[in-house]
Amino acid sequence: MLFCAQHASLCGMRAARIRRVAFGMLTWGLLAGAACGDDEAGSPCERAAAALRSCGLLSDGPVDCSESDTGPAGDCLAGCFESTECSTLKNVLCGTAVAADTMAFTLIQCVDTCFEEHGFRCADGSAIDPSWECDGEADCDDASDELDCETVPCGDGTSYVPVAYCDGLPDCSNGADEPAGCGQFRCADGTSVPLGYVCDTEADCADGSDEADCPGPTLQCG
Repeated sequence: MLFCAQHASLCGMRAARIRRVAFGMLTWGLLAGAACGDDEAGSPCERAAAALRSCGLLSDGPVDCSESDTGPAGDCLAGCFESTECSTLKNVLCGTAVAADTMAFTLIQCVDTCFEEHGFRCADGSAIDPSWECDGEADCDDASDELDCETVPCGDGTSYVPVAYCDGLPDCSNGADEPAGCGQFRCADGTSVPLGYVCDTEADCADGSDEADCPGPTLQCG
């Protein structure tokens, strides 16, 4: 299938979305660093972790899947990872050679199908991961995933969604959602990132120091 070779930019954007899906399924588990119990062995989080680990894409270390999403969207997405060859998983999740991978579009289609069947339906008819609704970031082109959401008043006439509190991205002009108490992590190079960015499987410090010495496993792209 040559779609990604012919539409490299589009596939690159879709691959980035899949990386976000994978990180979303695993991030909180990596932060927790506790072993999964037997009753969570079939959860989407544990299945996704097993698929990545079998391909050498997830380092050793326990993953806490006790609160993972067991809904149909999570099950469907885990199935996409399980049915994809290791080389394609690495190319898509690590952002390498996506355009040259003839099977990358198959994974992209699989994830898109999960969204179509079990995701949040945008007002324009498109579909996104259901966990992206009301997360403070417009994922639908028409921003309909951020309508009718619970909000917190900033005190300046605007508001923000609860999950945006202390996320490192100012939503209030008066800084009410990013008070001094949120804290910052000092990178080894002297720059700073929000504490919430530490050990979330994505390097936010230019030197990657926010992902060093984390308690849980990390994505292996070497």
